[in-house]
Amino acid sequence: MEQTPSKKLPNSTRGNIIRSVRSGGVAVEQNVFDMSVAFNTTPQEQKNKYVIRYFNEENYIAVGAPPQSELIRTEDLVLLVSCFLLYKHTKTRIDKYTIEVNYSQIAALLRLKKSGENYKQIKAGLKRLVSNFVETNFWFDTVKSERVVKSEFHFLEKVDKGKSESVRIRFNPDIIRSMEEGYLKVLEEKSLMKILRLRGYASVLALFLLKKIGTDKEKNLTMEFILEILGIKQKYLQYSLRDRNRNIKKNIIPALEKAANSIGYKITVVQPTAGLFQQEIQIYPSTEKFKHYDLLKTKVIFKKLSPGELAALEQKEKTAKKKIFPQNPSGRDKISEQVKRMPLKEKRRILEQLALRSDREKFQKFIESLDQIQDLSSEDLKLVLATVDKYVEFYLRMQNKPT
Repeated sequence: MEQTPSKKLPNSTRGNIIRSVRSGGVAVEQNVFDMSVAFNTTPQEQKNKYVIRYFNEENYIAVGAPPQSELIRTEDLVLLVSCFLLYKHTKTRIDKYTIEVNYSQIAALLRLKKSGENYKQIKAGLKRLVSNFVETNFWFDTVKSERVVKSEFHFLEKVDKGKSESVRIRFNPDIIRSMEEGYLKVLEEKSLMKILRLRGYASVLALFLLKKIGTDKEKNLTMEFILEILGIKQKYLQYSLRDRNRNIKKNIIPALEKAANSIGYKITVVQPTAGLFQQEIQIYPSTEKFKHYDLLKTKVIFKKLSPGELAALEQKEKTAKKKIFPQNPSGRDKISEQVKRMPLKEKRRILEQLALRSDREKFQKFIESLDQIQDLSSEDLKLVLATVDKYVEFYLRMQNKPT
C-alpha cells in the first residue's frame, strides 16, 4: 500500500527541484539519451502507432502504442527527461519507485507557463509515456558492465492523480536500479537547461550526441547516419537532389547546430574527397553553394568549443533574446505574439471570417488543412501554419486599424 508523504510538496521554483551533485553539476539518467531517437516519430509512424530505430545491424529500439492511445511524440522526450530529473532530485518520495510532484514543477522545468492548457499537454504526454511499450536489445548497462540482452518495458510504469494539482509517477524498476548503480551522467545545470528548452530535431539530437560524443574533443558523423537515426533517411532519399539539399540546409543543419551548441560543441559540414591527399571541402559554415554537392554524402564534424567561443556564444544568445523579447514591444510585436499563443480553433474561426469576406476557395483550402493537421508532413505543417498565421495577423491588424 502506498504511503502518504510526510513532507509537503515543494513549490515550483527550480531551485527546489534540482540539487547539484557537485559544483554546477546535475545527475541525469543515461538510458534516456539512448532512447531519444525513437521520439522523432513521423506522421506515418503516428498513423501506424509503431516506430523502430536501428543503430547498426544488431542494436535497435522499438516503440508501439495500444489501439486506444497515441504514439510518443518529439515533445514527450523533454517531458521524460524532466521526470527522471524530478525522481533524482526531488525530496518527495512515495516509495522506492514513486514520486509525487506538482504539475507546476514539471511546467517550470519545461519552461511552460502555469496554465490549464499547458497542464493538459503535460497530462497527455504522461499518458503516452505510460501506455507506449518499448522493446530494445542493448540497454540498461550498469557500472558493473552488465548487459541486458533484451528488455520489454514502458517509459513510465504508472501515473496516478495525487493531491490537488499533483501527480504520482511510478518508474520502471530496471531504470531505477540502473540509476542506483550509477548509470548517470553529470551535466552542468546551464547546459541541461539549454537542452530542456530545445524542441523538435534539436532536442532528440542533443541527448543522442551527449551519449555518442561522450567526452571526446572531436567526433565525426555522416549526414546519412544522422538522418538514419532520426528515422527520415528513406523520406529524404525520395526527394530530388535540390529538394533534399534544401531540406537538410533548412531543417537538419540548424537543428544540429542548436544541439551541438547546447552541449558545448560547434559543427562543421564537409564534403569528403576521393583522393587520400586531397583536402576535404568545407561546406558549412562557408560561402560554398550547396547546389554543387549532395548534402546526404557529407560529414559532420563536432568540435568542443573553447572557453572564448563559449563566452562569445552566450553573448550572442543574450543579444538574440533581447531582439526577440524587447523591453517595450510595439503594437505589431504584441499582435505577432498574440497570434503565436492563439489556439488553432480560434485561428480556424478567423479563417472562416476571412472566407466569408474574400476568396472563399483560397481560405477553405487552409481550413481543410487545419482539420487534417495530423496527416501533414512536418515540412507541409510548417508551411501551412506559417501561412495561416500570416492571414490571422493581417485580420487582427485590420480589426485594430483606426477608422
